[in-house]
Amino acid sequence: MAHGRSAVRRFDKESLLNTVSPTVSKRRAARRRLRTTLIVGLGICSIGPALASAASIVYVKDGNVWIANPDGSGQYQVTLDGSSTSPYLHASQSDDGTIVANRGQQLFVLRQNGAVVRVIDTILGNANPEISPDGLLIAHEALRNACGSPPSGCNTTMVRGIDGTERGFLVGGFDQPAWVGNSRLIMTSGGPWSYVVGSATSSTQQWLFQSPYTLDSAFSPTSTLSDVAVTPAGDKFALLGDSTKLALFSSTGGFPAQPSYQCKFADPSGQTIFEGPSWSPDGTQLAWAQGDGIWTVTIGATLNSTCGNGATPTRIIPGGKGPDWGPANVNPGARPSAPSPTPTTPTTPTQPNPTAGGGKLTVALTTPAIGTLTALRSKGLKVGTSFSVACKGAVFIVVQASEARRLGIGKADIVIARVGPGPLDAGAFTATLKVGKKYTGALRRAKRMTAFVVSSCVVGSGKPVVKARKVTFTG
Repeated sequence: MAHGRSAVRRFDKESLLNTVSPTVSKRRAARRRLRTTLIVGLGICSIGPALASAASIVYVKDGNVWIANPDGSGQYQVTLDGSSTSPYLHASQSDDGTIVANRGQQLFVLRQNGAVVRVIDTILGNANPEISPDGLLIAHEALRNACGSPPSGCNTTMVRGIDGTERGFLVGGFDQPAWVGNSRLIMTSGGPWSYVVGSATSSTQQWLFQSPYTLDSAFSPTSTLSDVAVTPAGDKFALLGDSTKLALFSSTGGFPAQPSYQCKFADPSGQTIFEGPSWSPDGTQLAWAQGDGIWTVTIGATLNSTCGNGATPTRIIPGGKGPDWGPANVNPGARPSAPSPTPTTPTTPTQPNPTAGGGKLTVALTTPAIGTLTALRSKGLKVGTSFSVACKGAVFIVVQASEARRLGIGKADIVIARVGPGPLDAGAFTATLKVGKKYTGALRRAKRMTAFVVSSCVVGSGKPVVKARKVTFTG
């Protein structure tokens, strides 16, 4: 969507103002400053909700972790080593301001000043890490043998201690975890589900957001509900409908009380993609990200059908992603000079894989013989692999030297996509191999490519067991 004076648009009360004229913004800011000067001069000092209490927003921008005041001021770059090829992807904060962020196959526990408290190797996934309010637990998405019968690989939610030890994972494809207090998670699997950490898997129950729908006609029974955020008081909920609608609900109680739909923010053109809603600590304001940055809106103490009496959202951080609103002030202090600690090695999950066991290692691999370059670039290649016993291994796509030279991506054998290496449970996995960004340009120009899909695993200091299959990709 275009930006600038010519792109100024006015939506209805329940819609989002996506573009604002710079000139209009300056005039509004000038009026706000004038009003503030008059009020202070009269001795009637009024502090808005965003500045009324200690709070901050942690987010990701340009591949690094940042923190800022709730109005977007005081932006501070927490990490300095993120890049376009190795970015930090998501960050969250506890009530005391401890930050957890993911990059590559590692989780980083950070202070606001960038000091690295701990590095946790995750190997089989660490997407959307969320630290509990008390800072003791981390929930994140991971690939585990958690779906189907017999169990097969899928994304599900893993819970860890802040020291990196695995506390167990959920059976089923639960993802996008968010904390409701320090012991309950709310996740999505076609719709919101509730899980009490430390309880049996049977405590995972669907939260009644869907079927029958209480949403307006813009939603349907086939809508995908995702990315749920709950206020600390449990009285307001925000979630995404098909990623193009930010729907708000009110509730008179926590789980399992059914929330009531109240209103939504949406671009009438359907082009705006919403992401990562997060409530302010007092539950009166909401932040989220969309293509052009982080936005906030004041809802007020009570949520009704007018979404804060038709309040207009404000973009506070251009280019920001994944906001996480917490009660800690922005107070980083001096940057550390000490080196980062040595990565920790995760322990075995407390919820064991029922297919794991002893015996001789065997590896199986299932992959299509023919694929398309277009699908490989955009979605990756899904392959199936299995291991008879627990082992350390990886699945990857390798292009041999002669083909690499023809494609212009190198002069030797080169791995263009990989999952692992790391510890793998016994049983079957479905791995999605996504091509690294530095190779997508060459693949876009190519009309044909021959590569090998390889699955390799090793037990202890033994000899790796390898399976490989040739795949031909066309345009």
